[in-house]
Formats: sequence, C-alpha cells, structure tokens
Amino acid sequence: MTAIIIFIVFSSVVVILWVGSHDVLIGTISMGRLGQFVLYTAFAAAALGQLSEVWGDLSAASGAAERLFEILRVKSQIALPASPRALPVPARGDVSFKNVSFAYPTRPDARAVDGVRYRYAPVRRLRSSAPRVQEKARCFTCCCGSTIPPMV
Repeated sequence: MTAIIIFIVFSSVVVILWVGSHDVLIGTISMGRLGQFVLYTAFAAAALGQLSEVWGDLSAASGAAERLFEILRVKSQIALPASPRALPVPARGDVSFKNVSFAYPTRPDARAVDGVRYRYAPVRRLRSSAPRVQEKARCFTCCCGSTIPPMV
C-alpha cells in the first residue's frame, strides 16, 4: 500500500512538472509562476504529512488512555481486614512474612516464590528460610527497594 501511494505522489509531481513546463514553453504561464506553484504545493504536501502524523499520535494516545481506564476500573481482589490493628507508635519498622507463595497468572503451576519466611527487624541482620536465593532477592527487592541486605 505504501509503495502505491509513493508511486502516485511521484507520478503526480512528474505530471505537474510536465504540464507546467509545457505551459511555460507555449507562454501560458511564466517560469516564476510555475516555481511558485511547485513551492506552494510542496508546503501543502508537507502540512498534510504532518496532519497524518498528528492523527497517528492521537490514535495511539486514545488507545493508551482507553487501556488506562480499563485498568482503573478493575476491582482489587485484596479485601480490607474485618478488624484492622493499629500500628504501634512510634513505628518499629519490622517486616515479616510466613510461608509466602506466589505464581504469575500466566504460569500458575510454576511458582515464582514458594514457602518464603523471613523477618526483618531494624538494626539487625536478616534471616530467611527461603529455599532459593532468587526468592530471597525477589522478596527483598520488593520490600526494601533495589538493595539487598546481607544474608545470615
């Protein structure tokens, strides 16, 4: 399709120059008028090309916005606890997990994290009973950011 459009554009340029040069030779228009016409035509073609690019960008933005609204409409499967406990004041900063397992929805039979237990207390070393180092790293990356504390 693109090749056909390119062929039509270049063919029309050749035909316009052919007819215009013939009119210059017989004296119907001047050489300056032909140059002026070609220049204005080039400006108009460039503007139309930019309009099609803007239309493509608007279409992409519309699709992205539609996807964002789909994500915002999704209801969370995580429910609030019936009787939540208040956090201690001042906060201690403890983080603990017991027998945590996780699998991605596309691969429910292959667990990414399985049976992980650890407790992180401030100003202490971390102990984890995760069977694989990758599970420990994944948990610490999620909880602590991108740095992994030393293992004990």
